[in-house]
Amino acid sequence: MDLNCLSGASCDSQRSVRLSPRRVSGNSYFKSEGAPVSSDYARGLDQFTQMIGEENIERFTARLKAVCPDFETEVVSVVGGRIWTRGGIDLKTRSLCSICVLAALGRNNALKLNLQMALRNGASVEEICEAIFQVAVYAGFAAAWDALEKLDEVLRDRQANSGNAE
Repeated sequence: MDLNCLSGASCDSQRSVRLSPRRVSGNSYFKSEGAPVSSDYARGLDQFTQMIGEENIERFTARLKAVCPDFETEVVSVVGGRIWTRGGIDLKTRSLCSICVLAALGRNNALKLNLQMALRNGASVEEICEAIFQVAVYAGFAAAWDALEKLDEVLRDRQANSGNAE
């Protein structure tokens, strides 16, 4: 494994992006100019589409670029195109690992998304609950409780949406 790739030193998909300020509703934000769509971005978009569904991808990317368009580009390219597409472990295992880390850190927006993706990636509710027990031991029962509350929300949303589809 080329550990230099983790820092970007030897990855062949590196690109430089020039940032310039722009105004949005009176605030200064940054937007890349002339940044080409990379193969990482295309791979990431395909990967996220698989994990969150064709019906949700536009809403997902719109949320990420609402305030800072470059954030969406980086999340899709790096997280989706370079991390979630790696080999070594399957998507279900990667999802369970992500749930544990996000629950331990209290990152509830990303936790909700990753709980949804875990279910699509083949994780059962029982497996997710067992992963959350690991969070309880190492990050505290309060963090696990918050994660279980978020899982309940995801399951209720899923049930409500499956009822609407019928």
